[in-house]
Amino acid sequence: MAGFHNRCSAWTVAAVLLAATCEWAGESSTAWTAPPTSAVETNRVTAPLDVSRYVVDIQAQKIRGVFANASGLTFDSKSRSLFVVINSPPRLVEMDLQGKVTRSIRLAGFQDTEGIVALGQNRFGILDERRRHLCVVEIKKKARSIKFGDLQQVRAGTPIPAKGGWYLLVDEMPSSNLGLEGLAYDEKQRRFFIVKEKNPLKFYQVSMGREPNAVPTVREPWRRQLASLQLSDLSGVHFHAATQQVLVVSHESRSVVQCGLDGRPRGRLSLSAGSAGLLRSVPQAEGITMDDQQTLYIVSEPNLLYIFKRPRPSP
Repeated sequence: MAGFHNRCSAWTVAAVLLAATCEWAGESSTAWTAPPTSAVETNRVTAPLDVSRYVVDIQAQKIRGVFANASGLTFDSKSRSLFVVINSPPRLVEMDLQGKVTRSIRLAGFQDTEGIVALGQNRFGILDERRRHLCVVEIKKKARSIKFGDLQQVRAGTPIPAKGGWYLLVDEMPSSNLGLEGLAYDEKQRRFFIVKEKNPLKFYQVSMGREPNAVPTVREPWRRQLASLQLSDLSGVHFHAATQQVLVVSHESRSVVQCGLDGRPRGRLSLSAGSAGLLRSVPQAEGITMDDQQTLYIVSEPNLLYIFKRPRPSP
């Protein structure tokens, strides 16, 4: 019997240690110093990407509860939902993949929120255009408000905080309403892609580094390539990890341009009436994202959702 009790005690200690280890691992995984890892997606489509062949499936669907200023869009693989950012008044709207709104989140203390991207583990990147800030926040499942005042400032030459939200000044030059517009994220390489609307057009890359105390760096890798896109403005951006390509949307040029990481165009989707099955032109495309089935989503001001899909293969 004593041997049995000893074995039970050993099992109990082992179970406690295992639970403690799992709890510690779960806590540490939320730190920014550990690269965010998205949920495992067993049904991800990895077919070659060609946006020029996409056709509209749902067009000009009004987002209920949003009356104006829909500005950015992202797909979150964990919740399998879409998040739309509204710039005035600043807030987020979560909706399902058919465009049904399920939650509204107030962005208290933010000024002009234009872009959004899901980072995994309930973290999101948000652009504040007027302040020229890249912000990273945590949005828990039942959150209804996010406060800018809770974020830590990351100054030039300093590392990203290990825990908590933060913000970083991306562009030193002040701008009125033609500043940072679109935001995307490359999870594997831990870098953000940001587009500036115009005067001049800019494509930023904010690299976070691989080490825990790495200092973020900001550069413009497409400075010479932007003219080849033949776009008069840049309003949104999406990074397609499976093919290592970037989608850039322009509301003035009514186009989505598919690019390699070198900035060279590889395809174009027109958002004008008569193209891709559109009955009317997309009025002001502002946000763009794609889910793991390569379904393309675009939001347009004031409050419109468009869904484009790959053509079905011929039998």
